[in-house]
Amino acid sequence: MLANEEVKVTNERDEIPKANKDKYTVTTNSKTGLTEEEEKKLKENLDNGFTQKMNQKIKLISVKDQSKFLTDKDIESNETLFFKGCENSKFVIAAMSTKVCIEKCKDCSFVFNGKVITQVQELWNNINVNVLNNTVIKTVQVDLCKGVDLCFDKTDSFNRVVWAATENLKIHFKEKEAAHHVVDTGITEMKKLNPTINEKVDQFIVRLIKNKVTEKVDLRNELIIRLDNGFPTTEREEREFQRRQEANLQKLTSELLGKNICLGKKKDVGPKIRRNDPCKCGSKKKYKNCCGSDL
Repeated sequence: MLANEEVKVTNERDEIPKANKDKYTVTTNSKTGLTEEEEKKLKENLDNGFTQKMNQKIKLISVKDQSKFLTDKDIESNETLFFKGCENSKFVIAAMSTKVCIEKCKDCSFVFNGKVITQVQELWNNINVNVLNNTVIKTVQVDLCKGVDLCFDKTDSFNRVVWAATENLKIHFKEKEAAHHVVDTGITEMKKLNPTINEKVDQFIVRLIKNKVTEKVDLRNELIIRLDNGFPTTEREEREFQRRQEANLQKLTSELLGKNICLGKKKDVGPKIRRNDPCKCGSKKKYKNCCGSDL
């Protein structure tokens, strides 16, 4: 798998060794403290793709109708920021933290200027939230949200957004040179383009992908599929893999049996789509001018 091409579905987490689980501590707010089930869920999320060798703490923030500027006096670098149940509030985070979780917030805005060590953000069950990342955030998970605006300061600070069961999701960049990279999508729109999508299980991944033909970079929204062996990928990546296999096999066959021997091609994965049909990624472009332009 090529660099930056591997799909890692963020809800499949490596098992945390028992010795590490015992190190976790949870700081709760006396007014809006977490339940035991919520604490257990969040602890499991903390090691998503990142093994911590230090004690991890949770900084719980739950406010309404407030504006907060958070510095290193408010947040320790080994704390995971957990915004839970906030409403009609604005946050500017200038401090370093380990990870960011935003749950059940409504009509809130977040500006992250401080470093996030894991470079991971998770958003679930939110309504109308705006997130501006002026720091490196390589992976964002968005689940069960309605109205999420994700803005990244530049393309170098971004790698992927994995989302599911979300409506009105917008992903874009503040950088002038990348202003044309915009994904504006949602599960209802994706189901219209592909009726086989199951909103309860299907996930999508948004990344900057270089077109093999035009050499241009596009921000693409792709459905994550699973191969027979359970490996998560996309139709485009599976199609490219099959092409490489066929080319290598054809080369070997020609060397051994002669150049006049031609092998049959495998059938492409996924449902057929005509070149003039709307692209199923939701870009509102024709397939031939979007995801099908490098066929």
